[in-house]
Amino acid sequence: MKFLNFDKIKEIPKKYADGWCMADGKRVGVIHAKYGLMDSQHGEQEMSWDDSLEEICEDASKNHFLDVYERKLAIRLLRPYMAKKRRCIVCDFGASSGYMIADLKNAFPRNKFVACDLCEGGLYRSYKNNPDIMHIQMNLKKIPFRDNSVDAAVCLNVLEHIGNDKKALKEIFRVMKQRGIVCFVVPYGRSLFDYYDESIFHKRRYGKKELAGKVQEAGFQVAYENYIGTSIYPVFAMKKRWNQLLGRRMSQKEKRIAFAKDQDTAKDSKIGHFLMGAEYLLAGKVHVPFGIRNVVLAEKPVANTYNAI
Repeated sequence: MKFLNFDKIKEIPKKYADGWCMADGKRVGVIHAKYGLMDSQHGEQEMSWDDSLEEICEDASKNHFLDVYERKLAIRLLRPYMAKKRRCIVCDFGASSGYMIADLKNAFPRNKFVACDLCEGGLYRSYKNNPDIMHIQMNLKKIPFRDNSVDAAVCLNVLEHIGNDKKALKEIFRVMKQRGIVCFVVPYGRSLFDYYDESIFHKRRYGKKELAGKVQEAGFQVAYENYIGTSIYPVFAMKKRWNQLLGRRMSQKEKRIAFAKDQDTAKDSKIGHFLMGAEYLLAGKVHVPFGIRNVVLAEKPVANTYNAI
């Protein structure tokens, strides 16, 4: 618990002790930060996700070929940095229903894991399945952690939901230890924004090198940058263009219905899983110029220190 900044914590379950267990031996619930739901500069809540969306997306986020591949790739990228780590703090910034944090725990046991998210619905589902992992409802722009406290983290499909993503990146940089490593994933294709993106409160899709540039601007060094979903990107782009045309004539209710239908269409595609398997074999060996999602692995550099003469 030393990594927590208690000035930014609103509520901790009663009898909370030793960070991961209650004093009576029962597992703890979800911790709430003071600024858990406030995301706007003016104090009101900026819509970035909600529990109804979590329910719609829960099954797809577990089984969709892109999400399955994304989690495998994140672990593969972190493994060289985590192979010999013990008792490190590993965070999932944007944990949702907890599939990624569970995979991290299985891949890198003997470390300490923290699931963080703005919406508590997914966190409670994650907590139910992983009661020995700390769960914190928080705002990524006001992380309730001390400086230089996190060893490794993932931030998958989160930054696109935040209006001021640069501020969120600065906060992540602040809490990472020197040589701490973070895997970021965002949707790619700035010109492909459609009713699907609108329905899940995307503020943007990212352009070429945009994520890498913002990560570097926050202070990180880029260790790896590539794309996923390249093999199906042409079909994906055509579908997005079609959605843009349809969306001009659709009401908000119709957009949400179409979004839910799209969510189920390709999640269990055997072709999709096969193509992602092929991409996984090539990841790290071939750099591709585009894809459905952009992946960046970033490291916090060691601060320069010197003695003034």
